[in-house]
Amino acid sequence: MFVNNNCVFSLSYKTALLFVNKLSQELLNNDIKLKELLKEDGYYISSILNENYFVEKNNQKIIIRHPNDNSNPFINYYKSITPYVDEEPEQEEIIDDTYTLKKFKNNYMQVIKSDKDGLIRAYANGMNWIINNKQAIENRNLGYSSLKQEKITNYLKSSIIDHLIEFNKEDDSKKTTKNVQDFIVKLMSDTNMVEDKKILEILYKIHKIPITLYDEYNNEVYKAGNKDKDKTIIIKFSNGSYSSIYY
Repeated sequence: MFVNNNCVFSLSYKTALLFVNKLSQELLNNDIKLKELLKEDGYYISSILNENYFVEKNNQKIIIRHPNDNSNPFINYYKSITPYVDEEPEQEEIIDDTYTLKKFKNNYMQVIKSDKDGLIRAYANGMNWIINNKQAIENRNLGYSSLKQEKITNYLKSSIIDHLIEFNKEDDSKKTTKNVQDFIVKLMSDTNMVEDKKILEILYKIHKIPITLYDEYNNEVYKAGNKDKDKTIIIKFSNGSYSSIYY
């Protein structure tokens, strides 16, 4: 932005948060980008932009344009597939009273938004409730649907994928690779295509938080770990949707 005849760097809170998250992911999960950002082992971000690193070959023409050049076909394509980042704060979804937190004699129950990530959303709610056990109820419960729930759900899905990729490195047989690829495709498109037990097994291996899954008749479908109920992620599946049970 231009202030008092000076050009001042400025970012909205939402955009700054997006950049910080992206930078954090690159530092944690990408060895090459980590080295480029920290200038380790001869890696430099400036090397990427150095035109001398490009060599023309026969019948080829290298086109290098500034990122802000509107005629850059790659930037135009990126803009066409990237949603516009609104500078206004995102609005929380208005939830009907039917889906608010319900208090019973010994516990609470929170119905979860029924979509392609219902199970992982329920897990996110349970994990947040346990980890933030010193917080007020409104901070511990992520609700039927919320922005924080969405972010944790996406994080959990990415952690599952990372776990599967590491597992595939240990056993890179064609059968294992095919199974891992199929699992990841299903997980990214619709978690309902994956058996609940398989998803919960991986999440337990990653986070080591006890889990219990019940069906609509309160039958125990899956269980991992043996801690007290107030330290266990408890999920119930009934009438086509998941609910988180809190103690």
